[in-house]
Amino acid sequence: MNKKFIFDYKFGAKIRIAATLGNPNSYTAFLILIIFPIIILAIAEKSRNKRITYILLAVLLIINIVLTGSRNAILAFAIGCVVLSITYNWKLIYLLIVSIATSLFIPRVLERIKEIIDPTQNLSRIKIWGIALKMIKEHPITGIGNGNFVTLYDSYVKKYPDLEYPDYKHMPSHNSYLKVESELGIIGIISFLGILLSTIQKLIKLIKVEKDRFLSLFFMGFLASVISFLFMNLSDNLFFIPKVTSYFWLVIAIANSLLCNKI
Repeated sequence: MNKKFIFDYKFGAKIRIAATLGNPNSYTAFLILIIFPIIILAIAEKSRNKRITYILLAVLLIINIVLTGSRNAILAFAIGCVVLSITYNWKLIYLLIVSIATSLFIPRVLERIKEIIDPTQNLSRIKIWGIALKMIKEHPITGIGNGNFVTLYDSYVKKYPDLEYPDYKHMPSHNSYLKVESELGIIGIISFLGILLSTIQKLIKLIKVEKDRFLSLFFMGFLASVISFLFMNLSDNLFFIPKVTSYFWLVIAIANSLLCNKI
């Protein structure tokens, strides 16, 4: 592959594919938003040719997720499979079981799964989250100001040297929810969570009232993607990457438009 699409890290997975999204974590979030609608259509589509197409797309997406080397994506994929098994068919839990069993034979994936519970691999994020909590504690109502987490990170490290991580300067929060609360305070986080909960509620309502089978299945899969994506934001600032969230909000807007036409 062209070297500009490959990230070579000194720790963790040595080679991680970022494609054109600039970072492998951003790319894997984009893939998670796509994959579950494709999976459910691959299972439910009645046309043989279309089903084969969806299956091939799903396989390609899974391969790309593996190539990103993202631990976050592994957990998000598992969560999405559970959501699909609840909303569509409990037998889809077998997809998760097969995926786990297969991953044990892929050294790259197995290594990343082991790193999920490795404290040394998570220490940097834990310290960054500690900085966010200090900001929230000092400015609980109004926050530190929109976009100021990166700007004030270094000054907070000086105030709390026990939360310093070597060579980390001007770091983002690596958690969208902590970012919103630390920068916008209580009102900001309540508003943000309210929008997200409303989004999930409207998707569920659309799935129930939509009579077009394709659209109903697509948004059932997208609901699994949304919940997985929300989980991924616990350890990354994916909501603030336009290359990813532009697609997220566009599909949400389409869902809202369809729902309004049903009312």
